[in-house]
Amino acid sequence: MKAPSSISYQEALNRASSFLHKHNKDQSIGKWLMWDLYDLDLTQWLRVKNTPMPDNDLKNYQAAIRRVALEDYPWQYISGRAWFYGLALQVSPNTLIPRQETEDLVTLALEFLEQSVHKKVLDIGTGTGAIALAIKSQMPKAEVVASDISAEALAVAKENAKSLDLAVDFVLGDSLEPIGDQSFDLIVSNPPYIGSAETAEMGSDVLKYEPHLALFADNQGYGFYDHLLADLGRHLNPGGLFIGEMGYQQAQNLEASFFKAYPDHHVYTCKDYTGHKRFILMQDKGGH
Repeated sequence: MKAPSSISYQEALNRASSFLHKHNKDQSIGKWLMWDLYDLDLTQWLRVKNTPMPDNDLKNYQAAIRRVALEDYPWQYISGRAWFYGLALQVSPNTLIPRQETEDLVTLALEFLEQSVHKKVLDIGTGTGAIALAIKSQMPKAEVVASDISAEALAVAKENAKSLDLAVDFVLGDSLEPIGDQSFDLIVSNPPYIGSAETAEMGSDVLKYEPHLALFADNQGYGFYDHLLADLGRHLNPGGLFIGEMGYQQAQNLEASFFKAYPDHHVYTCKDYTGHKRFILMQDKGGH
């Protein structure tokens, strides 16, 4: 039996929120970290919030809060969990932490698949498996393949698929290389697209702790797309769609690159929930 402290869960949270605020961190981290560390939901929270927090749990929680506030350490790596499109995903320092704006990519993908007779999907650079698993969770009949260049990231993605009981085919390799001659109705990707010159604009938590392989691309952030464009078209089925996430300042250059490579395809951009142009889309004009 765990020895109780003299501090309630609510008081521990209040102190954590104040400490985070003092160090210019989002106060809500205190709540989400506590809930994820101790598997609490709203019902459980209401039951325990005024009860004494076990002493060992309190010490671990306070240590975690200090690490977030003083070392900029991502709280999701402490809890080992991040939420994406309603799914609880395991994360590790080998994987990028899924972002809210990327949920908009999933929404675009689902809107397309709802109108598509065929639903064969490829997710390039899957990381935690977030995009692939979100699509599969909403479209159970879709055939979903997901690739990543990192074996460590793929191991996490496979664990997420197993825990969520979602069938996705994971393959190891760079970009389109591991899929051979396969073609797809939908190809999606949240690739590395940050240039080395943009590091000054990034949060230190991201820069210090998240995997640079998943963040940075050469040629000022365009390296992934430069490589992808050489073969992308032949892997799209007639009427097939590509959706890729990009930096909000890359829209004009990427549109030009896509048009140049595929002048017979429909190329356009879409905005994320913040109003930034965040996604580059290219659709084969053939029937679907």
